[in-house]
Amino acid sequence: MNTITTNNLTHSQQIQINELVTAAQQHDGTKRLPFVSNMYNYFPEMQNDILAYEGDALVGVAAIYADVRPDDAGTEVFLIVHPEYRRQGVATELRKQVEATLKQFGYSKYSFVTERRFLDANPEFIKNTNLEINPATEFQLSMNPPTTPLPTDDELELSVMTKDLIPAMVKLSRRAFGGEEETEKPGPQHYINTMAKPEMLIYVLKKNGVLLGSTSVDMSDGYYLFSLEIDPDYQNNGYGTELVKLAVNELTKREPRILTLGVDADNPRALHVYQKAGFSIETEIVYLNAKI
Repeated sequence: MNTITTNNLTHSQQIQINELVTAAQQHDGTKRLPFVSNMYNYFPEMQNDILAYEGDALVGVAAIYADVRPDDAGTEVFLIVHPEYRRQGVATELRKQVEATLKQFGYSKYSFVTERRFLDANPEFIKNTNLEINPATEFQLSMNPPTTPLPTDDELELSVMTKDLIPAMVKLSRRAFGGEEETEKPGPQHYINTMAKPEMLIYVLKKNGVLLGSTSVDMSDGYYLFSLEIDPDYQNNGYGTELVKLAVNELTKREPRILTLGVDADNPRALHVYQKAGFSIETEIVYLNAKI
């Protein structure tokens, strides 16, 4: 077995990863797709993708998502091994290289991303890997593209975010996250990076010219909605649900695809927003804590 590390996947490598993920999900009954881009990583030079090969065949992949400082919690690792190559040391080698990479940049802790159904089907997994289950879980929701547009408020306007809105969105996002003095993200670079990627979209919601909120979409494989934000001054007025429904309508007009998103299991208000817009829970995401 040989490995390759990169922070800039080729088109061929991306296809191989997609095929590997499909094989693993069909075997395990899992749903979560790995995020393999490095565009949000705190250290852009980090080689965040590690690919394991047997000959020309990709048999395993690990993807590091580290958008936080080394001292902060939240670094995630997706590690997937082809079902035919499990229990042959592939995962052990990938984990070893993940930890070496994280240690190089000063990280001392991280979490593997898995699903409840995988753990239920593999009851010895936690003991064999010496990992600790994080009690905070997440639901992944999905929605088939609607055959007719979802009903929405005619007074609301949805548009693709433009660069002139970055200062206003930074201010709104920081307020939504708990106050401008309490967080440094998302900052201008977050929006610049997202808008520069052809597979990414940011939709903004306005009413009578007033900016109410935004949501982002990863279009690289289906439609994955994330970072739903509503200005605190306009929350609890149904604008979150309206924003999601308008985004679903616009995306479906582009090309009908499955829509997915994630929401913290302990956030019933956000879960209600998405379910009211037509999404349903398809799996529970579990994080397994590890120390280097």
